[in-house]
Amino acid sequence: MATPWTRPVPASVTLESFDALDCGVCCCPLRPPIFQCSVGHVVCSNCRDKMTSAGSCHVCRAPIADGYRRNHDMEKLVESIRVLCPNTAFGCTAKPAYYDYHLHLPSCLHPPCHCPAKACCFVGSTADLTDHFSTVHQWPHFKVRGSQLAEYILLDGFNVLDVIDGDRKHLLLLLVSHEHVGRAIAVIFVCPSPRVGKDHAFCHLQVEVSRYHIDGDESDTHLQESEFKLAPSDLSNGLPNPDGCFQLIVPKYALPDEEETVKVSVSIRIVTTIDQSASRS
Repeated sequence: MATPWTRPVPASVTLESFDALDCGVCCCPLRPPIFQCSVGHVVCSNCRDKMTSAGSCHVCRAPIADGYRRNHDMEKLVESIRVLCPNTAFGCTAKPAYYDYHLHLPSCLHPPCHCPAKACCFVGSTADLTDHFSTVHQWPHFKVRGSQLAEYILLDGFNVLDVIDGDRKHLLLLLVSHEHVGRAIAVIFVCPSPRVGKDHAFCHLQVEVSRYHIDGDESDTHLQESEFKLAPSDLSNGLPNPDGCFQLIVPKYALPDEEETVKVSVSIRIVTTIDQSASRS
């Protein structure tokens, strides 16, 4: 009795030329249904329809009076060739078929984002960025449930807001800076770039600045409130241009002098709208 053949399992497989997986006419990746001439040269479904009228194969010129025939073995082969998403290191587990690779990338939920700190080259998922902000830069970090109001004391510079919306998390940065007209608060929605135009954060921002004298007696309170939409950014080009993003300006006249302290409290409500196509892999 013959010994059953055991299939070896290679650690890796290398494809020397992806041309072998492309249509010989349009050079696009072959996808089922796939057709062949009588000799075996393959074409995709769209090109089969175009080449049938020519009467001969585009490679060997063999007559195709009876038309192209279906190549089921080639279909089985291309369906079995899977590729890793380039964002595997950032949490993507998708392994799309080679011919669907270009369709997966625009909808992948795991492209990396960039740290906005000067001279920092860290790149990672939004979850990795959140840990990086807290451990490396030690920026103030707050958590909030979507659609819930909460108040925070913001410090100058970056403040990290971890927004939990159902089973999803969103990362926002609140940047507080001193400007010649007063104090500016910019809100930045950190999100992978392929999803730009698919996710937006609708933000309700309420700022309260209280003036305190050295003796602790409160003199007055300045209130501002605004609601606006935020477009996402992966920060690959650095921070968004201030002229192109929302900034709430607390006027200089509302700020205390050098001998007084400032308290800035923020109430924020986040609502995100997700294009359902972004969740497809």
